[in-house]
Amino acid sequence: MEILLDEDVYGNTIFHELAEAGSRSLLERFARHKRDEFEPIIRQRNMYGESCVHVAAKTQTGPRAKTVMKLLKELGADLSATFNSWTVLHIAVQREEYELTRWLCYQNGVDKRAKNPDGLTAYEMACAMNNKKMIDLLKQYKADVQPAD
Repeated sequence: MEILLDEDVYGNTIFHELAEAGSRSLLERFARHKRDEFEPIIRQRNMYGESCVHVAAKTQTGPRAKTVMKLLKELGADLSATFNSWTVLHIAVQREEYELTRWLCYQNGVDKRAKNPDGLTAYEMACAMNNKKMIDLLKQYKADVQPAD
């Protein structure tokens, strides 16, 4: 269990590294154990302030992005965590990850009204990007709500 507590020079835990590698098989092995064993570790942030869900959102694409995010959630990762005011939903919209965006919009606890450092919600980002497909997707999941003040 001690190896799980190790961090690299950037403060990345094993879960940051598994998120970056997109290692579904290893994450599934962890998921067979009690969630509370890993929750404190999986919620740790690296020296940049990123949690493993931010790393996954920035590095994984297509169906793998959704699969990795789902496994991280099962292990106790916080889908509403922010990194410099960026949520995982903001990152997914910026990267035009439609499948991940759809999945995130369906999850409880994902704040669709959160603002990024530019003061934009994920929906407002999609509008600024003039991405009609993303705009329609976010509208479908009621993510076109007004931001909380």
